[in-house]
Amino acid sequence: MKNIVLLGAPGSGKGTQAKKIMKKYGLLHISTGDLIRKEIKEGTDFGKMASKIINKGNLLSDEFVVSMIENVIKTNQNNKGFLFDGFPRTKVQAQMLDEMLEKNGDKVSMIMLLKVPYDKLMIRMLKRAKEEGRPDDNENVIKNRFEEYKSKTLPVATYYREQNKCREIDGDREVEEVFKTMEKVLCCID
Repeated sequence: MKNIVLLGAPGSGKGTQAKKIMKKYGLLHISTGDLIRKEIKEGTDFGKMASKIINKGNLLSDEFVVSMIENVIKTNQNNKGFLFDGFPRTKVQAQMLDEMLEKNGDKVSMIMLLKVPYDKLMIRMLKRAKEEGRPDDNENVIKNRFEEYKSKTLPVATYYREQNKCREIDGDREVEEVFKTMEKVLCCID
């Protein structure tokens, strides 16, 4: 089973590339952002709490996020693997994911880290906010997300780099060029 983690700062193109990977390789796409937005849209208690935290640009606790992911994994055991999009976001979440997969005799195959300069990310995020009507994407919140990403998520890349599972991908190119690079990386894993 292939278990791929797709990491990158907000606006780096994770969602776009995830769709292409999912289509080509038949992996189940697990996006914490999508799961959380669904909870918010449905007005669940979790969604209401999540909304308050997210609107300040902060991340949800590891326990909440991991329990959502674990539920998806448990209910989807008969597929080719998982594509984790934006998860794990902290080193603790990465360790929890490894433990969760290990219980089922599985592991993270590889992470791909999309790298894009921050000034370009800001432009992408503001454009997306306007196009998708996402009120949580204003300049102050985006800056806070970048800081959260630097302090909490980049250490995930280091954690997997120490396991020789991290591949950096230049995300500051055309979508198809980025995907071609990812295909080259993905062809080399079992």
